[in-house]
Parts: sequence; structure tokens; C-alpha cells
Amino acid sequence: MVYTPLQDKRLIITPGKGGVGKTTISCALALYFASQGDRTLIQSMDPAHSLRDTLGYVSTNQDNSTEVTEHLLAREIEPPTVGYSGKKIVDLMAAFSGLGLLCDTDYAARVLSFVEELYFLDEEDYDMGRADRIIVDPAPIAGLHQLLSTAKRLRRIQNVSKNAMKKLLGEETYSTIFDNEYDDDLEYGIDQLDAFKGKLEDHTLSGFVIPTLPRKTALAKTTRLVRSLREWGYSVDGLVFNEIAPTTERTRRKAQQRLAEAFAKEVTLPYVLVNKRVNPKLSRDTLQRIGRDVVKGLSQQ
Repeated sequence: MVYTPLQDKRLIITPGKGGVGKTTISCALALYFASQGDRTLIQSMDPAHSLRDTLGYVSTNQDNSTEVTEHLLAREIEPPTVGYSGKKIVDLMAAFSGLGLLCDTDYAARVLSFVEELYFLDEEDYDMGRADRIIVDPAPIAGLHQLLSTAKRLRRIQNVSKNAMKKLLGEETYSTIFDNEYDDDLEYGIDQLDAFKGKLEDHTLSGFVIPTLPRKTALAKTTRLVRSLREWGYSVDGLVFNEIAPTTERTRRKAQQRLAEAFAKEVTLPYVLVNKRVNPKLSRDTLQRIGRDVVKGLSQQ
């Protein structure tokens, strides 16, 4: 497999447990790429949106999108923005929830909104024009993979006879979901899911950067995340260890550095250390420097 450094990838996702700094790293990467003249889009699918706090902007648009800098557009995705084909998939999931299908429908709506958004990212009339970089601050990555992997199951449901669906769902539910355009809408939505899954599996296009903390509990969860991403066929490009003790705390800093080095070696990944700062509110300049260090550090190892 041909190796593509992080600095050359167009779609970068920063998964991780809550509280490890994934929004901080997402914003840092977005600001850095934008500072290099790349038209950059950062999207948040996390219900606990914090892009506005981290980047320091106020959104006034109905679609929750804001031009943060000349080359950076930020967007927080909400379920109501899901399009028509996505709504069909969510409705179908809700109707078949008793069969153990998929994940939470609210989360599915967020993912589908983002997947539909990706369809337009190569169009020249998309906001700032074609997006050179797309940074994703995701909700739980297992739910994302589960949704993308469900397209095959959705296709199987689609092929179930209409009479069987009426019996299973009941006449009222069936008539609510299945109108004359149902087949085309569902097919279009499933095609979008398949296309996005293909983008994630393309190691020259997409990559995952995993923020974590130099703590054993956090690293245990990071181990499982790395293993899962690799099993699913996605490219894991490196680790970012946040909250490393400052140089004034030499003993603690060295212990954290040893822990980070040993862990990165265990999972065979490059890594970058990000120092803990007294003021948790980071300026855009500071975030941009962190983004630069992450991109250069992970691309050179």
C-alpha cells in the first residue's frame, strides 16, 4: 500500500473519547491548513458542539455555518438539516428499530447530514468553492462505522416485498414511510453512504488522527479505537497526546513522555506531544501552531 503523509490528505477525522481534546485538535488542524491557503471546512457531528467556543465565533446562519477566517468555514451539524433521502433512511431505521438495526436515529441523522454535505464539496459553487481540506470532529466513531456498514442491510430491507412490510410495520406506518418516491430516495441515500465509506477506506484521501491523554485509562480506550479502525480498513495516521506537563515539572513530564513513547511503539503509530497550558482558552494563533506541529510531526515520522 502506498503511504500518503497526513499533510497530503484531504479528509481528516479526529475520533476519541470525550475530554481528550479532539475538538481542540480538529480546530488546530483546520486553522493550520487554512493558514496555508487551503480552503478548509471543519464540521462537527458531536451533539456537544464546541467549535464556536474553541474557534471564538458567533454563528448567525440558519445552517450553523460560519466563515471563521478567509479560508476556513465551520459548521455544526444538527439533525434537522438532514435532506429528504436521509430522512427516508432515518424513518426506515426507526421503523425497524426493533430488529436491532443500526444506532441512535438522532446520531444517524447527524451522520447523514454530513454525508449529504460531502456530495457538494466538489462543486465549485459550494460556499467558498471546492473544499481543499475537510476536518471532521465526530461523535462516537463506532456509531459512524456501524451506520456506514448498514447500507447492505438497508438494501436487503429495500428488497423485502411491499406486502411483507405492510404486515410487519402495519398499514399506517407503512403508508407514512413508503410513498411513490421511496425507492429512488432510499437508493440515493444508500449510494451516498457507500460513497462515503469508500472515501474513508481510501488511504490516499482520508486519515484518522487520534487525540488522547497520557493516562492509562485513556490509553486503554485508545487501544480499542486503534484496533477497531484498523479492522475496518481505515488509515490511522497517528496519535496526539494532549496535556503533557510543562518543562517546569520535569519528573512528571518525563514519566508522561515515557508512557507516550511506549504506547505509540506498542500500537506502531507516530505521535506528537502537546503541552498543557495554564489558560485552557487557546488563541487562534496558538491553535494554528499546534496544528502545524501535529501535521509536520505526524507527516515526518
